[in-house]
Amino acid sequence: MNQLRGYYEAEIDGTPVGFRFNTNCFRLYSEMHGLELAEIDTIIGTDKIRDLIWCAGKTCADLQGKEWSFTLLEIEDWIDYADDTVMEGMTRALNSTKIFGQEIRSGSEPPKN
Repeated sequence: MNQLRGYYEAEIDGTPVGFRFNTNCFRLYSEMHGLELAEIDTIIGTDKIRDLIWCAGKTCADLQGKEWSFTLLEIEDWIDYADDTVMEGMTRALNSTKIFGQEIRSGSEPPKN
């Protein structure tokens, strides 16, 4: 797994947890919200970030053959108490990802990993 693009790792209750923003993550998110993958640009907004982070965690766990046991509520609670570096890392990972080989980040600044 290319951990430099669309990947972030953080700790939840002392356990390292990976988050993978990739095509599968966005497909899972699209299914969760009844969207077509082409409508993915509608995700930007704080009310949807929790779901996207949950999908990224589930995707990473699936890719690593691990069980994903966190609920949406647990992820929301974790986000509420995470320090700024966690959300900055998530944002960098999200901005560095591709869907079907296409960059999704806006702006021209290259990703910082």
